Amino acid sequence: MIRHVRLKVAYALLLGVCFLAASCACAAAQAALSPLPASDYSAHAACGPGAPRHARCLSLKLVPETAAARARTHPLGNTRAVRPAESP
Repeated sequence: MIRHVRLKVAYALLLGVCFLAASCACAAAQAALSPLPASDYSAHAACGPGAPRHARCLSLKLVPETAAARARTHPLGNTRAVRPAESP
């Protein structure tokens, strides 16, 4: 019985370490690529014009305007400021 408990605790610790390593690797990869500026994109109506007396679709689609934006190698979104390490 004690063996099973120790095994479950070991698996839980291993899972926690793997999760932490994966989240750190993901954050480092995202920090390497900064998003493109908003001027590289424009928004256009996703639907056609509405018929008389009918509701019109209000959806917008993001359209890349530059070659870098069309390549889709940079993430969309805002950069986050990295917090400095707290001093002890």
